[in-house]
Amino acid sequence: MKRNETNGTDARRDDYETIFRLHMAMGEAAETVLRALPPATARLAAALNPRQHAALRAVRFARENGEKPMRLGELARRIGLKRAGASQLVDALAAKGLLARRPDPASARSVLILETPLGRRLGRILLAHAEDSVERFLSPLAPAERRRFLASARSLTAAQRPARQGG
Repeated sequence: MKRNETNGTDARRDDYETIFRLHMAMGEAAETVLRALPPATARLAAALNPRQHAALRAVRFARENGEKPMRLGELARRIGLKRAGASQLVDALAAKGLLARRPDPASARSVLILETPLGRRLGRILLAHAEDSVERFLSPLAPAERRRFLASARSLTAAQRPARQGG
């Protein structure tokens, strides 16, 4: 019995090590993106936390997909935050000149979240470099492995959303 417990501990330790190494590799991929950016853009991008990046991406993708400007509540839902947390996030991005709030003409109680010209420019540059970095990160995988890895990553990240909805 003790041997099985040891093997179980060893397996858990191996799992931890694998996840830790994946985390480090993904961090290195993100740093590669920052190093490839023009210095001023890199400084601005480095000053953003992951939730701020997520908010910029959500607003950008909505615009690129031809959606109407996003309301604050919808942004909160898309990035897994409560409305108050999303409001603070938008305030921080507005202070950096990347997002702006506009009154919603359809509802006096709602605001729309829009990219500023600087936010649009930063988003375009970051996305181009990030896509290149992701391609390099995934390049060692054969097409079938890549599909399985990305499917697993989607399942893992989807499973984490409900647990991370705090402000």
